[in-house]
Amino acid sequence: LDEAEIDRCVTRVVALIERGQHRGERPTEAFEDHHRLARRAAAAGSVLLSNDGVLPLSATGRIAVIGGFATQPRYQGAGSSQVAAVQVEVALDELRARVGQDATVVHATGYDARTGNSSPEQLAEALDVARSADVVVCFAGLPAAVESEGFDRSTIDLPADQVRLIEALAALPVPVVVVLNNGGVVHLPFAERVDAILECWLGGQAGGGAAVDVLFGDAEPGGRL
Repeated sequence: LDEAEIDRCVTRVVALIERGQHRGERPTEAFEDHHRLARRAAAAGSVLLSNDGVLPLSATGRIAVIGGFATQPRYQGAGSSQVAAVQVEVALDELRARVGQDATVVHATGYDARTGNSSPEQLAEALDVARSADVVVCFAGLPAAVESEGFDRSTIDLPADQVRLIEALAALPVPVVVVLNNGGVVHLPFAERVDAILECWLGGQAGGGAAVDVLFGDAEPGGRL
């Protein structure tokens, strides 16, 4: 290559870089506004798959929150879709903030958020917590390890231990609401035995609060399949 041709190419690259540089003062990031918008968007994108009258929840009585995703949110995909969130809302914290002193909120992990697997102790604890509640909200879905851009899924089933947990909860004489966090379609064999199913997908950094907004009727689940 002629040196003049290389210089011409390099000059264009440098000009592009200079055009992309910030000029003057950097604008102030409206993180709070963006987060509120993310929460509204996540709620609007959720899908209410079924509801036998248990929703919207009432901020009274004893609410049992079950599931690892309630405290360790699955809010984004894996691989190149991952971003560094400014703040991540935790569903259990948001639910407790929503009811304040008007209701008692108890929690059991039920399963490991990373793997979706349960131990016998986790299952027993979840059932004990649920038995004494007026309503159960079970957060379930697909762990990051089972869905990604880098491989195909071999099944559309939820982790077997999650299904076992939900079926056991559904057998109790307590209303059960299932909240799903997953990036792709899942099979719901328990659909006819629980009282409501809310599909929240991967709701982003404000997904935890958005789910609570929908559960209590503060926001409309406007998504459709």
